[in-house]
Amino acid sequence: EYHFVEWTGDITSTNAAETFTMDGNKTITANFALLNNITKIESDLVNIYPNPFRNSITIKSESEIESVVIYDLSGKTLINNQLAKQNTINTNSLSKGVYLIEIKMRNGKINTKKIVKK
Repeated sequence: EYHFVEWTGDITSTNAAETFTMDGNKTITANFALLNNITKIESDLVNIYPNPFRNSITIKSESEIESVVIYDLSGKTLINNQLAKQNTINTNSLSKGVYLIEIKMRNGKINTKKIVKK
């Protein structure tokens, strides 16, 4: 599993949800790191279900969640939500495929997982 790290090239940023204006030829690279190199929260603290999913996913956590972001595999932000301890995210806007979900906790820890839409 991977986690977004930064944008490099003609534009640099550590914000995964960055918006770029391509007003000419530019080189931009999305850099990812293996999740093993990033602080993880214990898997029993955050549950994402169902996975694979169809129209929605539910996130349940023992800790307070600050935000949930769903990225495509190129690093583009598709869904960005503020959540409480348990919430459901409508995923009707997503096509069938593989996505990364990043869950940021209020305590600063991050959990990133691969999710699949049927």
